[in-house]
Amino acid sequence: MANSVKEPIGGSTARYQIRIRGKIRENWSDWFSGMEISTQKDSRGYRVTTLIGAITDQAALRGILCKIWDLNLTVLSVVQIDMDAEEKESK
Repeated sequence: MANSVKEPIGGSTARYQIRIRGKIRENWSDWFSGMEISTQKDSRGYRVTTLIGAITDQAALRGILCKIWDLNLTVLSVVQIDMDAEEKESK
């Protein structure tokens, strides 16, 4: 079976989007390594927090996921964001 994990291009830092069930306030950004934090309600009315930001390597990603676990929150998804596609969408 082929490995479906994308390796970052041009270095080890990659941008990730992590979706969590529950609310994390924006002022926790520093504790989450400066990631952008936003909260919305999903189609069922549950609060979903999205963290987006650069993560230097897999150890740093694991550290952020451990912090989420320490808060007893449920991870809904972890997605590596294609930086080129993100830049095109913002234009």
